[in-house]
Amino acid sequence: MQNLPYFFMEPLIWWAWKAPKRIFTVLKRVLVLLNHEISFTLNIRLLFVPLFGDYTISGRVIGIIMRLGQILFGLVAVLFLLGLMLVSPFLWYYLPLFLIHYLKFYFFFVLVLS
Repeated sequence: MQNLPYFFMEPLIWWAWKAPKRIFTVLKRVLVLLNHEISFTLNIRLLFVPLFGDYTISGRVIGIIMRLGQILFGLVAVLFLLGLMLVSPFLWYYLPLFLIHYLKFYFFFVLVLS
C-alpha cells in the first residue's frame, strides 16, 4: 500500500499539531505581556516599598493599599488568561464538532466557502 502524498496530509498535520501549538505560544506571549503591562510580579516584590518615595506613615499605608489592589486585579487577570491559555488548544479540537452540531447542513457551505 502506498503512502499518501504529503500535500494531502499537510492540512491535517496543521490542524492537529501546528495550530494548537501556535495558539498556546501566542497566548503564552500575551500572558507575559500582560504581566509586564500590569506589573503583577513587580508589585508583589515591591509591596512594602513606599509608593512614589513617600516615606510617611500615611504614604506607606496608601502605597500598600494601592499595591494590594493592583495585585488582586492582576491575579484575577493572570488567572483568567492562564485558564484560557490551558483550555484553548482543547477548544480548537472541539470547534469542528461544535460547528457540525449547531450549523448542521450549513457547515458544508462554511467549509467550502472558507
